Amino acid sequence: MGGYFLFTMKTGHLDVQMTNAVFAGFDGNPLKLKVRPAAQVCRWARAEGFKIVRTMSDTWDYHTVAVARKRRNPLLCSDGRIT
Repeated sequence: MGGYFLFTMKTGHLDVQMTNAVFAGFDGNPLKLKVRPAAQVCRWARAEGFKIVRTMSDTWDYHTVAVARKRRNPLLCSDGRIT
């Protein structure tokens, strides 16, 4: 068991300061956009047990998506069954 996950990342932007100043987050406060390298986010995901299946970026490397898979650790039931 387990599942697939999509990690969406903002890996580049022309003007992060302007974007943060102009746009608001869902809570109404100024947006706190952070640009991070996809490799960093993928390292974090691997450290949490995800296997990166594929990454894709747009032409300008502003947006990256990683497809990842994580298997669920089996659980041992009190009657000895593994789920």
